[in-house]
Amino acid sequence: MSTESLFMLVAAVLLGIVCGAQSFLVVHRRMAFMGHGASHGMIGGVGLALYLHWPVFPVALLSALLFSLGVGLLPKRDDISSDSAIGIMLSAAVAFGLLLSSVHDQLHHDDCGGGHLEEFLVGSLTQVHVGDIYFLAALAVAVIVLLLIYWRQLLLFLFDPEVHKLRDYQLN
Repeated sequence: MSTESLFMLVAAVLLGIVCGAQSFLVVHRRMAFMGHGASHGMIGGVGLALYLHWPVFPVALLSALLFSLGVGLLPKRDDISSDSAIGIMLSAAVAFGLLLSSVHDQLHHDDCGGGHLEEFLVGSLTQVHVGDIYFLAALAVAVIVLLLIYWRQLLLFLFDPEVHKLRDYQLN
């Protein structure tokens, strides 16, 4: 087995652990559309990073976090369902990312080293490097440790939110 194949296998297993460990939370809260929304919500961050010539990963991660916060806050304000909030935020993030990416491509006809939005839309396990494996391993450990630490509070929050609120647990 080649080193590249080993990296692809390890990355796929680590992603499966991270996603699988927290998937029950998303499904039980009826927010299955959230994974799609957050991943595409990063497009706004990718477009902004390309436009400003900043590193893509931190800006895209910040964009996904802001997307998630917006999805969490929007339904509380205006009697909007979670799926509607995800759809609204998704449309705005994709439009913002496409706009900035298009402006970037118009201003910089040559490849300025930042890449193009299309390169970030579809991932590839063949592009996994050692640093990515370390990051995914740290992420998997962090997710599992946090789930173990907050397991009882999470179960109470999922299955009996009123008692959770009465006990004044802070998960937010």
